Amino acid sequence: MKFFLGFVTGIILTFIVLYVFYFSSTKEGELQGLTLFKKSGECITKRKLKVFQTVRTNAALAEFGEYPNKMLVLLINYDGVAYYDEQKIVIPKSKCARRIGTYFYSTALGLQKTVPAVEIQ
Repeated sequence: MKFFLGFVTGIILTFIVLYVFYFSSTKEGELQGLTLFKKSGECITKRKLKVFQTVRTNAALAEFGEYPNKMLVLLINYDGVAYYDEQKIVIPKSKCARRIGTYFYSTALGLQKTVPAVEIQ
């Protein structure tokens, strides 16, 4: 009986340690799969976006253009603006969608995708 209780306690403690390790290795507010560049990249010249799917309140997968020239990006906002599905965004002429990194994710069908991460600057 003591062996069984020790075994169960060991399993429970293992899961607790793994849980704590996982959440301590991911920073608060960090989006898993996002890799930021040390220096911002080029501007995307297109002006109209449509939010395809919200990933977080300040990050969303968005589409530039229409099929077949559609471009999917991760749109990030560090100014506290919340995005929502189907939102249409027009970038002012004084700003652009600047590449700041890449975003790697899995689709519902299990496909692996990598898209540019952009911020309106």
